[in-house]
Amino acid sequence: MKKILIFFGLLFISYVQTTNLYALNGNNLNPPTMIETDMNSTLEGFGSFYNVVIFIRFNNEQNYEAPYDLGYYENMFNGVNQESLRDYYLEASYGKLDIISEIVVAERGIYYYTDIYDRSYYSENSSLSQAEREHNLLKRAVNEVDALGLIDPALNLDVNNDGEIDSITFMVSGEDNGWGSLLWPHKWELYDVYNDEDAPEINGVKAYTYTFNLLGNTRNYGMKASVGVLAHETFHLLGAPDLYHYYDFFNLDNAGPWSLMDNSAPTPVHMLGYMKETYGGWIEDVETINSSGTFELAPLASGDDQLLKIDTGYSNEYVYLEYRFQEGRYESTLPDSGLLIYRVDKDYVGNEMGYANTSNGEGINEVFVFRPNIGDTTEPIRFPNNESSSFYGDLDRAAISNLNPFKEAGTTTSFMLFHSDGTLMGITITNVIESNGTITFDVTMNTVVDIQVMIGEGEYDENVKFIDHPLLSYELTLVFDEMYEVYYTYLDEEVSNTSSQYIDTIAFSSVNHVLNLAIYLEDTWIKTKTYDFEFVDVIETNHYPYGNLVTIYWYIPPIENLSVFKLKFNEFFELEEDYDFLYFYSDNLYNSYTGTSLQNTTLDLSEESNGLWIWFESDAYLDDYYGVFAEILIEFTAEVPVSQAVFLRGLEIIEIPFGQTYEDEGLRILLQNQELYDVVITETVDPLKPGDYLITYEIYEDGVLIYSLFRTVIVLEPLTVGFSTIFDFSYELGLEPIDFNTLLFNVIANGEDYEVLIDGDIDYDVVGIYEVILTVKDDFGFESSQAFEITIEDTTAPIVTLNTSLDTIYVGEIYIDRGIEYEDLSPVDVLIEKSINTLILGVHVISYQVSDIYGNQTIMTRYIHVVENPFIEFHIQPVVTTLRVGETFLDQGCYAIYHQVTYACSLDLSAYQPLVLGDYEIIYYVEIDGINYTRTLYVFVVERDYKTDAAVLMKLKEDFL
Repeated sequence: MKKILIFFGLLFISYVQTTNLYALNGNNLNPPTMIETDMNSTLEGFGSFYNVVIFIRFNNEQNYEAPYDLGYYENMFNGVNQESLRDYYLEASYGKLDIISEIVVAERGIYYYTDIYDRSYYSENSSLSQAEREHNLLKRAVNEVDALGLIDPALNLDVNNDGEIDSITFMVSGEDNGWGSLLWPHKWELYDVYNDEDAPEINGVKAYTYTFNLLGNTRNYGMKASVGVLAHETFHLLGAPDLYHYYDFFNLDNAGPWSLMDNSAPTPVHMLGYMKETYGGWIEDVETINSSGTFELAPLASGDDQLLKIDTGYSNEYVYLEYRFQEGRYESTLPDSGLLIYRVDKDYVGNEMGYANTSNGEGINEVFVFRPNIGDTTEPIRFPNNESSSFYGDLDRAAISNLNPFKEAGTTTSFMLFHSDGTLMGITITNVIESNGTITFDVTMNTVVDIQVMIGEGEYDENVKFIDHPLLSYELTLVFDEMYEVYYTYLDEEVSNTSSQYIDTIAFSSVNHVLNLAIYLEDTWIKTKTYDFEFVDVIETNHYPYGNLVTIYWYIPPIENLSVFKLKFNEFFELEEDYDFLYFYSDNLYNSYTGTSLQNTTLDLSEESNGLWIWFESDAYLDDYYGVFAEILIEFTAEVPVSQAVFLRGLEIIEIPFGQTYEDEGLRILLQNQELYDVVITETVDPLKPGDYLITYEIYEDGVLIYSLFRTVIVLEPLTVGFSTIFDFSYELGLEPIDFNTLLFNVIANGEDYEVLIDGDIDYDVVGIYEVILTVKDDFGFESSQAFEITIEDTTAPIVTLNTSLDTIYVGEIYIDRGIEYEDLSPVDVLIEKSINTLILGVHVISYQVSDIYGNQTIMTRYIHVVENPFIEFHIQPVVTTLRVGETFLDQGCYAIYHQVTYACSLDLSAYQPLVLGDYEIIYYVEIDGINYTRTLYVFVVERDYKTDAAVLMKLKEDFL
């Protein structure tokens, strides 16, 4: 349940700045609202559609050619039973979606639209927006393809009849300028040119939604269009959002290598089953688990009925379960096989904004894959921003199985299941067995019970702080289903159905600030919940900065016999003017303050005896100001006895860990009594000797002892040092030495500091298996050790570069191969395959195959272009080349000049058939130094049309008369 603090029926209306974020993978672009069309109509439910593919280069790249030929790209888009965009979606959709790509081609291969601007125009700073520049580029490309008639009008480009081309892919020359730049793979909409008079369209269908991909300058370019990139961007066309973060929480992967939408590998894995269900429409009627039981799944890739979900009882929140099996053309690249468990919160779309937008770090992602070894193991689970990736857990080991290191979920802090608000789920998944192509598992579910804690008329929120004062009394009420019974205790006292039963209210205070609730149904325990109420004695925020998107509430309850209630603000008070505020609300008061309006100000609130809320709220921007600090003065009309005027700060019984220095919090004395008493404190606590220590506070009036208070400090026994199990793992040859601190999870030590000791020599440049003993030793000499193995392996292919060489030569010249350079940390073998005949015009190939001893291989290809020698000139006399059937070709002569020497041409008429309609090659050639040089004429044999002949003769006669 997403918790909302409600204030006594008061409707607060505040200015909210909204922005439509159109994801250009990092750029916020706002489309106009006046577009008269049904934008982004879904393609869900359609069995196939066409994807128009247009290649683009820039004005200064007139001779640019893609790194591969047309056949390569045809296979990448349309290949079947091989890795391709079409094949991927046929498999991922269970045969329900066939994407046929129509690559725009010309007579000699790929057709390139060459833009009117140089490439730099799209990367340099400009007064024009990125949208304006990019959209006009693509409009020009689309309209040129349409004007030249390069797309067959018979193709149905709009299967859903929304007036827009279903899918357009632009394949753009060159390489990116960095993440989020205009020249970066993305999906977008042509809103900036949609209503232009010459709006982009093909065969009468408008272009709107598209994907933008880069070709690269070489085959080694890492972000070049691949099946993985194309599949990812195409799923955007079906409405699927990204599952990675755009603006924050960059080290936290939500789905990582388990989903297409959080993975940029060249070979794509399947999207999560939930994404197939919601955005693909290929999975229907997912079975919901409503009670404990044993369940079975086949691999997700095997069929459209292999997905389960659990309704968690929270608003639009579910747990999905699927079996991912490391096999096949696409799923073989998964980190492992096993049961994948992930949380879906349908209150959100995508994960672009980060894991949380609140100061509490609660999850606001649509999808989050549960994984082991997260850094926070105390409920509520929080993921602060800017932590190291290790803090966010080991996502590669998210699949649980009897064959994997983690075999169950929800049973220990090693692998926890938790709601979006960080509270633990009452769900455990155990007995996970992979066998014979399926996986079975047990789901145990505790009943979901919703219980609300009310403070006055508002629901309790952990942002609420209570004023600590001995004469202020607090109570709460509970809202829950009357079929249950609720029992309660305080502090560390165990709660059960023998404890105090909730009737109407529960009192709490700074002494009894921890409340334990136990929920029962007919004497059967259902759930236990604990609340720790925070008490303060000043009104204070953080300072310089006080934080963005911070909300804090202070509550002062109704006060009997109130004489004085004042808040004294210091000289530093300052908030962001007109954006961050401090509010005051009661039955007869509603004021707000911003800027420096409360500097050196004392607010007299003595009339607010019925209770008061104070509320601080900051927006998402500037926060580098002092913030708020105010002292609280409360006095009463009645005389206050010493037993109520003097009280302990903090708890009567305090436990401190072994070795932790004890700092006594002392006493509080009401301001109106401070001049009356003297206090003597007896304190002796040795943090290195476990045991109970009694601290005595003696209160004297006029030298006479009139009252005593006591506090017990318990120094706990030293903890047994320990940390989560570290499993054997592999590490790549030649990388930087391992930072063993990143391997530590859930460290238990005495004191805040500990030392990490490593026993074992690892040669990071030599393949092998190395045993390591890792020891954690705290400042008091206690320690714990674990032994594990690190396998240094070589899985990196050799780095190969072509040496500079003259790779375009004239026919007949000698070609000199300059070879290659290569780098690898392991011994290599080099195999060279050549197929070169410099007497033959065309492209010849040399293949260099470099393999290391561990099977890693890199193949580089050199292309040698054998071209005609430009120093030979052919002179062919004019001749008739369009002949009627049966007419004779009449050669008028030919000669060639080579280095100022003239040679007579020979004529090859072997292909010419004068009695058969058709086009024929007539070849003139000369042989010089054993090399044939040729020139080709084309002769066209056409039908004999006697009527036409007669008409021509008549016209000739008329011309002579």
